[in-house]
Amino acid sequence: MLLCATLVAGTIPGGAFAAAAAQEDSILAPEPIGYANVLDMTGVPEPDIYGDYSTNKYNNFCDMGAWHGYYLHPQDATDAYGGFAGPVIFAEEYPVNLSECIGKWVITGTDGTAYNLADAAATVNAYPGKLVQGYELEDIDLKLELIFASGRTALIRTTIDNKTDEALELNLKQTGSIFDSYDAYGSPSGTSLEATDDGVAVNFQTIREIWSYMTTEENKFNIRFDQPVTTEVSEDALSYESTFEAPITVEPDEPYVTYQTQSFTFTDEEAAEEADKTADMLASGDGYFVENSERWQGYVDTIDNADVDQAYKNAAVKAIETLMTNWISAAGALQHGGIVPSKSYQWFIGLWGWDSWKQATGMARFNPEAAEDNIRAHFDYQITPDDPVRPQDAGTIVDCIFYNLGPERGGDSGNWNERNSKPALAAWAVYNIYRQTGDVAFLEEMYPKLVAYHNWWYTNRDVDHNGIAEYGAMVHDSHYQYDREGNILLDGNGEPLFDEDAIIEAAAWESGMDNATRFDKEGNGPDDIGVHVFPVRNADNEIVGYSINQESVDLNSYLYAEKAFLMSMAEVLGYDEDVAKYEKEAAYVRDYINTNMFDEETGFYYDLQTNEDGSEKKLLVNRGKGTEGWLPLWAKLATPEKAARVAENMLDEDKFYRPVPFPTASADNDKYSPSTYWRGPVWLDQALYAVEALQNYGYEDEAREAAYRLFDNTEGLLGDGPIRENYNPETGEGLHTKNFSWSAAAFYLLFEDTLAGNETTSQDALPIPASEEQNLTATYNSKDVTLTVNGEPQKIADLLGKFEMKDVADGTEAELTFAPRVEGKNFRSVTINGGEPQLISGDTYTYTATVENGSVNLDFVFEVTDKRILEETYNYAKTYVDDGTVDSLVTAAKEAFMEAYDAAAAVLADDAATQAQIDAAWSGLLNVIHYLDFQAGDASALEELYNLLSGLVEDDFTSSSWAAFADAMAQAAEVLAEDEPLEADVTKAYDGLLNAAEGLVRASDRSSLNDLIEKAEAVAAEIAEGKYLPDGQEAFQAALDAAKALTKDDAQATIDAAAQTLTEAMAALRKKADKTELEALLNELEALDASDYTATSYAAVAASIANLKTLLADETLDAEEGQVVVDNAVAQARAAKANLVEVNNGGSNAGSSGGSTSANIGNAYGAAGVVSAGQSVAANAYVVSDTTVNFTLKHGQAYCFKMTVVNGNAMTPSFTVGNGDVLKTQFVAKIGNDYYYRVYAIGTPGQSTGVYTTLPGQNATKHCTVTIA
Repeated sequence: MLLCATLVAGTIPGGAFAAAAAQEDSILAPEPIGYANVLDMTGVPEPDIYGDYSTNKYNNFCDMGAWHGYYLHPQDATDAYGGFAGPVIFAEEYPVNLSECIGKWVITGTDGTAYNLADAAATVNAYPGKLVQGYELEDIDLKLELIFASGRTALIRTTIDNKTDEALELNLKQTGSIFDSYDAYGSPSGTSLEATDDGVAVNFQTIREIWSYMTTEENKFNIRFDQPVTTEVSEDALSYESTFEAPITVEPDEPYVTYQTQSFTFTDEEAAEEADKTADMLASGDGYFVENSERWQGYVDTIDNADVDQAYKNAAVKAIETLMTNWISAAGALQHGGIVPSKSYQWFIGLWGWDSWKQATGMARFNPEAAEDNIRAHFDYQITPDDPVRPQDAGTIVDCIFYNLGPERGGDSGNWNERNSKPALAAWAVYNIYRQTGDVAFLEEMYPKLVAYHNWWYTNRDVDHNGIAEYGAMVHDSHYQYDREGNILLDGNGEPLFDEDAIIEAAAWESGMDNATRFDKEGNGPDDIGVHVFPVRNADNEIVGYSINQESVDLNSYLYAEKAFLMSMAEVLGYDEDVAKYEKEAAYVRDYINTNMFDEETGFYYDLQTNEDGSEKKLLVNRGKGTEGWLPLWAKLATPEKAARVAENMLDEDKFYRPVPFPTASADNDKYSPSTYWRGPVWLDQALYAVEALQNYGYEDEAREAAYRLFDNTEGLLGDGPIRENYNPETGEGLHTKNFSWSAAAFYLLFEDTLAGNETTSQDALPIPASEEQNLTATYNSKDVTLTVNGEPQKIADLLGKFEMKDVADGTEAELTFAPRVEGKNFRSVTINGGEPQLISGDTYTYTATVENGSVNLDFVFEVTDKRILEETYNYAKTYVDDGTVDSLVTAAKEAFMEAYDAAAAVLADDAATQAQIDAAWSGLLNVIHYLDFQAGDASALEELYNLLSGLVEDDFTSSSWAAFADAMAQAAEVLAEDEPLEADVTKAYDGLLNAAEGLVRASDRSSLNDLIEKAEAVAAEIAEGKYLPDGQEAFQAALDAAKALTKDDAQATIDAAAQTLTEAMAALRKKADKTELEALLNELEALDASDYTATSYAAVAASIANLKTLLADETLDAEEGQVVVDNAVAQARAAKANLVEVNNGGSNAGSSGGSTSANIGNAYGAAGVVSAGQSVAANAYVVSDTTVNFTLKHGQAYCFKMTVVNGNAMTPSFTVGNGDVLKTQFVAKIGNDYYYRVYAIGTPGQSTGVYTTLPGQNATKHCTVTIA
């Protein structure tokens, strides 16, 4: 009667519910928030402490800062059906599994019917902020939902739906058990169960195992129900049953809902407070679920709205889930909540400084209140001048703090550490929180504390007091030498002898990069003296700390950025003196780093080895490149030239641009080890700084590509795997701790600021320094103007249209004087650097350029006018005005003449007149010259007109208009050559010349068409050689012939139209595919004797022969998509030949007994636009694509195809998208016969390519075309 047991769990695109058959009105319908199972939270808890990386097998779910968490049971754990796996509790400083399943439902009917959940169709889903289970039986559906309602309590809602037509009466009982040990060795946990009035409680004993398990008798785990229950506890107090005292009635279509709470508290006071809270939770449970949904929807809103593929959105949600799980609320010595590095690892249930700075910066984007508390948690223990333990360290933040104080402060924590501090990033975190909230009160609260911490670096970590800090260690009992009786050894001055190894260890911890190659004590190379220690003394010569003998570039870059962030805060708070102070200090640090810590030969920043007084320095190039080298770019203190050199190293695939980019040591470092903590793995904080460093200096495309590579190539990130502490840069394998908080924060910031935007968390108070080399560059339209600089003619610049002065000193001035190239022409306007045209006049223009604070680039475009003909025409007319001739004309002639004359005078005097206005003025005046009265036979007017027009040039006018003009000029010359010309001849010659001059038409410009014809003729030669398909050739030849037939006399519009037609005809031509290799291979295969090989192996060759013949005969294949088909067929044919098996020979005739290899191992994208998930041979199969409609992608966008193999279970398709210039491809996953491939748009707008799949032994199949928008 009941359904067979099944369970579905996994990452569902878009967060779809795992049970596909659930109806929308069912209680098992999908959760609206989506993002189901982006992190696999299934597990079977065991009494095994999370002692190392191999035993933290599962990913738990926490929220609201709770100190306990849960899992979902896996498919085969049917005994756990009906309850949530766990919980795991955090016993002050260590995670411990309390139970495999603390409570599961047992449901029976009052009529004796057993509802066996192990036989149900079960679904489990982890949604953002909620765990959900669903059980589908014949008569009922059961749904369990778990959220956290406070920092101590989980709230569970149980819903039962009656699917019959009659009311059901049911008995409900919850059963559970606990472990009695906390590790695999049976160490007793001191736990026992006790029945309570409203449920059941777990009691604890006081156990203080400081390295594994810490509890007190006040610890409690309480389960409370909203219905009266009777609880029975087993004799050994390790299991229980809580039974509802009365049956429940479930009406048809009226689901029954009940609530329970599960609370873990540390003290009696907490337990009492939580009891009051849980009473409200049980009474108003639905409201808590609504609030939880709204809160989490707010967290993911920006992700939902991002224009990014779903897989990356899933990863961003996973990052939020990781941070929220690792959040702990205030407890014990922790006065404020914070984010631990990972609740999946024994040693990480505490708060570290630089972890918190990064985690709070990410958390501020969606939960700023928690981010602020995380900062406060550390500053609660900021050292003050009256500190009883270390007053000499006033201002500092200690390395890490835990639930319990350290022994030196009266506690019993073994993890609390005051041996060192952590890198100076607190101000970065505080100001980035302020950027999200605008909370000035928070700035006011934190500013003096940040200033004190900042100052500490210069009082306690600057051995030579030169304003550049070193990493080091605190004055601490762990840093001394001891005799056999445990007494501190003293030197001759009565001061303690320090343990150099211990201090170097603490200094490396203080850097955060524990075992980085630059902190190897022995150094590297014969001239490297290694790492040594110097005591740091105050003004009274007292030792206040220790520094190692190297000024670290990352530390001082952080301090530079911190000065900038403090400047920004001081500006908000109105502390003007502080703004000026930090700006001055920052300038010193910037110049020091750029002068002393950059190596010109290798183009990278390094630490600087020093002696105690700073008089000797050595750049530690010999210790190799590490992530510290790009921190000056993140801090924006590198000059553009130095930044370009560093970026070159960062993007070098033989150094830092590995399959997972930006390892902590360059691949060319002789100590590079891709899986050894800080000696090679990729740490996401440093990768974030690398991406932001590139963005800061204008490498936006490279930064975005690197961010995608980080997402694409890190193990499990785009699936349901946990976010790891670090990753192998060569393989992408996740390394060390799972569910690591600062990695999650970095991935989230990369998503928000790089994949979905173009922002950084870097400081913005101080600008990037100016270029080291200051140049002056001026470009101008030299065909119209000439240039002199400081009085010197620039003949070469006039040829190039570009003048340059290189490497000039600050304050250099250059006087640039321009003049029209043709004498007699004048300036009308100048446009500088693309701005608005400025009206100018005269025949010179001078611009004074000053080089100051960086290079100067100027671009001048001059408008030049020519008034020479107008001036000559006007002067000619003026003589007749001045001598009274015009006055003697009839009234109409005089008025027409003077109107044209006055208009010419006005234009002549107008410096702003355009060339068109000038031409119209002289043409109009010339037109009325013939109104002048002259004597019969008098050729003087004709001679004047002839001389006036002799300066015109043939090339400036059309052939037809010039021919008429030239003929008129010739006739005038003949008349003028006569000694006594007749009046009729003079008049006719004059009128003819005047009309011809007025009829001159300026020639069209066909220079662009001539260039195009030259290219087209080269294409025509290739057509003659047979390199193109017939399509479009006839249209192309017609367009070429038509273009060649045009002359300068044709209208400009006709010439432009011919150029457009020819361009389109050329674009429509298609080159033939190259079949040389195909033909040669076909000859080889046809020469084979089929009888020499097994029929099975030769079948693939025969299929390939047929395919190759078909392609060889196909004259429609072009050099783009057709070439891909040809190349693919050749590759398949070679594979078929390589897999031939000779008769009576069990092996391949290729002679290899090993496995196959892949050409794309380690590459983020498929080579040449082709990617294959594997190889196999079958027949009668085909591929169905989920996308068959042509579509467009923007440059930089990605799209995922699902290709389903039908009738070919053992076959894997080859996925092809052209030659790789338009799209890059990546194999994503195989689920059954579904193959998922991702394409990434890299082409330019307008480019397009087809999407093909090919099964072994078959022809390529085209599914659609993708065009770059």
